[in-house]
Amino acid sequence: LKQVEALTHWKSRFHSKKQQTDNLPVALRKRRQKIKSDFNWPYFYYQFDLDHAEPALIWNYKTREELREALEAEVRSFNIDKDLGGTFEIAWNHQEFEVRYECLSEEIKIGDYYLRLLLEQEIDAEKIDDPTEFFNDLYHRFLLSPKPSMKAMCLQAMTIVYGKCWQKIGPFNDARHFVGMLEKTVDRLERDRLLYFFDKLMLHRRNVKEMIDSNIVKMLIDVATLAHLHTSRATVPLQLNVLEASPDARIDTEAEWYYGN
Repeated sequence: LKQVEALTHWKSRFHSKKQQTDNLPVALRKRRQKIKSDFNWPYFYYQFDLDHAEPALIWNYKTREELREALEAEVRSFNIDKDLGGTFEIAWNHQEFEVRYECLSEEIKIGDYYLRLLLEQEIDAEKIDDPTEFFNDLYHRFLLSPKPSMKAMCLQAMTIVYGKCWQKIGPFNDARHFVGMLEKTVDRLERDRLLYFFDKLMLHRRNVKEMIDSNIVKMLIDVATLAHLHTSRATVPLQLNVLEASPDARIDTEAEWYYGN
């Protein structure tokens, strides 16, 4: 009798477990799909072989060679570590891989842009990813640089960026400080760069009020009197009525005498 009860109890437990498993939801296996890349790799390799000289990118034969040498050295180092590791699995830490291009070491780079190409080329506002951060980086370099030529380049770049992205950057809170710089400067290049910068700062109404309150009108009137001395923009009239000597003309070698009281 005890054996029959034990079998009955085991049978009931087996049926209860089977009913629980039958009530579970059925998970269907997903079909194997072929993943298609969203990147246009053929166009990337096409641009990779071309030379680029833009404010955000300098790419030429030298940079390609330095990248090739860095990758080959990285592969050799990885293979050596793999052979020394034996049975241990070796993984390449690609996130820390970086190439330092020695051919670009002389280029002045502020943020993500090369200053020389930014000043030489006309850059669109859409190509500047974060104009506020880039403008602040330029201003920071302007304050830290002791060289007048470097300060003038930073001012010129600030003028370009603010003129194109002044709505995103907003008001310039240090406009009063720059007005004081115009009053104290003795460098002609810095004076001209400041005037160009003020021209772009006036696009924002808050900057205009700040500069007027700093007595910039009087200083601009004083500077306006020196406009005729700016010889780099002066137009030299062409002289078309100049007499030219003929090739057959000879210079008289007879001495000339002058008499003066």
